[in-house]
Amino acid sequence: MKNTIWHNYKISVNQSSNGYYYVVLSLLFIAQLNFQTVHAQSDFMRPGDYGAYVIERMEIKSGRMDSIYFTGLRPYDRAFVGDFIDKYDSLDLWKSKSDQFNRTYLYRENLPYTSEDSFPKSKRNILKYFYSDPANMLSVQHKNLDLFVNPILNLEMGRELNISERNTYVNTRGIEVRGNIDGKLGFYSLVTENQVVAPAFVRQRRQDTDRFFPQEGFGKNIAGGYGYDFFDVRGYFTFRPTQSIQVSFGKDRNFIGNGMRSLILGDFHEDYLQLRISTKIWKFHYQNIFAEMIWRDQGGSFTSLPYAKKYTSMHYLSIDLFKNLRLGLFEAVVYSDNNQTGRGLELGYLNPIIFYRAIEHNLGDNDNMIIGGDLYYLPVKNLALYGQFIFSEFSVPQLRARNGWSGNQWGIQGGMRYIDALGLKNVDLLAEVNVVRPYVYGHRFPGNTFNHFGQPLAHPFGANFREFIGSAKMQLWPRLMVDASLIYNQQGRDPDNSTNWGGDIRKNSHEPEQRFGNFITQGELTTVFLARMNLSYQLAHNLFFEATAQQRLVASQIESLEYNDLWLSGGMRWNIGKRNFQF
Repeated sequence: MKNTIWHNYKISVNQSSNGYYYVVLSLLFIAQLNFQTVHAQSDFMRPGDYGAYVIERMEIKSGRMDSIYFTGLRPYDRAFVGDFIDKYDSLDLWKSKSDQFNRTYLYRENLPYTSEDSFPKSKRNILKYFYSDPANMLSVQHKNLDLFVNPILNLEMGRELNISERNTYVNTRGIEVRGNIDGKLGFYSLVTENQVVAPAFVRQRRQDTDRFFPQEGFGKNIAGGYGYDFFDVRGYFTFRPTQSIQVSFGKDRNFIGNGMRSLILGDFHEDYLQLRISTKIWKFHYQNIFAEMIWRDQGGSFTSLPYAKKYTSMHYLSIDLFKNLRLGLFEAVVYSDNNQTGRGLELGYLNPIIFYRAIEHNLGDNDNMIIGGDLYYLPVKNLALYGQFIFSEFSVPQLRARNGWSGNQWGIQGGMRYIDALGLKNVDLLAEVNVVRPYVYGHRFPGNTFNHFGQPLAHPFGANFREFIGSAKMQLWPRLMVDASLIYNQQGRDPDNSTNWGGDIRKNSHEPEQRFGNFITQGELTTVFLARMNLSYQLAHNLFFEATAQQRLVASQIESLEYNDLWLSGGMRWNIGKRNFQF
């Protein structure tokens, strides 16, 4: 009887990701009960948070690595903001009025982990309950509960010129709840309801990915098929069993890198269910992510319920070799039950301290391995150099032969950030180059592709491209920010679904158009030039009024396709990051 019960239990765990998460979650929660409070628990800064930009800017300005955050690995933990500010107070770097304004922003945004005496009390106190502090509509600070509740609102109106002459809009309403219980268990929850009519190129991308709005999951058509109605729900909890280890479980997204794009792990996709373990010891930061995602192939459909699942295990090790040099190593494996054999979750990939390639090899070499790394260097104050590399398949002899073998699948990034450029206070510049060969991130099984809901997990263009980016952020006055960017991208695309030149990562990378003679931008060359300027005024804490102008030029060999699209928009957003369509 015991053997039968154990046999059934093993089957249920292997065939159901929920079984794994319930087991792991229960074990971690039980273990937590035996630990004393070692550091107050917190949630993480939201995607697109203004505070993340401030943290990264100040680290570059100092010319010294900040082991408090290990920038380049987002989202950031709110619990350490107080320590971060104290460190840069001692370096006397908050000199300009804009930097002092940013310092106050960090304090207000990250209660209760910053000193309440470090900024003035709110003068907007309403009925003694609302806005008792400047950053939160409702604050409850009790001996065993910290609770912060904020409304979310994003209202925008725009006009698309030159193509469809159509009005666009964003209508987002919701609520955000965060806090901690007994200083041990942190929690975060966000719920928004959204209606969006986006420009034509965004609608086209949604059509190409079949029903998925960029950075979101499923929704329904509105406004005669030109609009999209969807929920955005994010939530997780965190706890810290020791001072050096933090565990979080829930639905969220991640970003690895120091640039505008990431070739390792970006955030241009729907959130996914994940178990994340972050370990900080001395000059090391080690992060494990075990995630459950949804897969589909190019041109496939979701006719079965529940939707087909895929699984990803990732680990990333960051090391501060010197006070101004950081190296990172990344490895990921993506796998699914492509053959409907009941494989489910592969327990071997739950090992947090092993090379996944060794496990994958012993399982038959059927899964998708992604290996990469990055470099972050601060040669002098105010200047940062960064880079990444990635490969999913590689052969040194074939590379030396220079024969364009389709299996040589790699990508590389290089960039720089210049803070207070040319002595101009709060003028920050970025220059970045991204190059990715054909067929990178793909696989012979559609469920093993490095994507989620059909959207790339790394760079939004997928593969088979070269890209040049320049951007400038100018904080002209403490509350006024100008953000301008230029993007030039050349990609080789497929003229139809029957061809595969390596740009669409959903297609079978083991069925290329040719085995040899492959090169970057092969196929139908498509050039995208995008110029964007965003003017933002922060009227009150996290309340932004904005105006955006974006010009997008497209030239393609596909049926002599050419676009010249000017899009103007304006509106306000409250307690939510900016949704950018820079592709």
